[in-house]
Amino acid sequence: MFGDNFILNALAMCFLIEIGFKLISKFVKNKAMAIVLVSSISASFILLVKEEGVFDKKNNMFEILEVDPLATSDQIQTALNELKEKGEFNVTEEFEALTRKNFQIQYNRFGSIDMTLSNENEDIRFVVMVAQRLLLIFIPLVLIGDDIPNCKRIVMTFTVMFVIYEASLFSNIDERDMILSIFPRSYCLFEILRYLHVVFIYIFLCIIGIFIVNHEVKDKGIEKEKNSLLEKAAKNMKTIYTLISEINGEDNDDQSEQVKEDLKSALNDD
Repeated sequence: MFGDNFILNALAMCFLIEIGFKLISKFVKNKAMAIVLVSSISASFILLVKEEGVFDKKNNMFEILEVDPLATSDQIQTALNELKEKGEFNVTEEFEALTRKNFQIQYNRFGSIDMTLSNENEDIRFVVMVAQRLLLIFIPLVLIGDDIPNCKRIVMTFTVMFVIYEASLFSNIDERDMILSIFPRSYCLFEILRYLHVVFIYIFLCIIGIFIVNHEVKDKGIEKEKNSLLEKAAKNMKTIYTLISEINGEDNDDQSEQVKEDLKSALNDD
């Protein structure tokens, strides 16, 4: 996520965090309800973005050939020959290229083949993908500020771990771990990563939203407790000054108000 619209969708994510989550934390008093709203809005954002190939998946070239994405060159060539004999499908140059291992791996990883790249190590698309993932880290860094340091650390750690996991999938494309085994064997790596990235973005947004809600609710609780202590202290001080006034025959209302202001100032400083 987000493909060619990365900048636009990243800005939409910033708007969601800065406006949506903070408005929820401001107006929704129930913490559990606020968290439910954050989760729902995050899911709605995923649906609105509609990353290509997630909700409208089409058959990849291996599925058209009815072979495994990790099939050998001979198996792919046999499937191509059968497809040609049927004459029901126009076999393009890209299908022919799948018989070459480097192009097979390239399509499995990215969903397209660049004929100008003779070596898979020349492909920089993964570097661009990693850069996009890491750029997402700056969203909480910029929007959250220094008020919620734990959120920053968790989001950064989560993002880096996801990028490392992606890198391991790209480097060990012939292996299927526990997560990949959930998906059908006919799915290419680029298709699986689309689904995983949707899950990543959802968790990414939920982490930020929940921390914002929790922080705002905590601040409200502290402020409420502080005001309560202030009122009690001011009431007690006013009683004391009233007694002193009665004893001395002086009017100390102004002084009691000043004491109240001094207490408020002291509490705010703490």
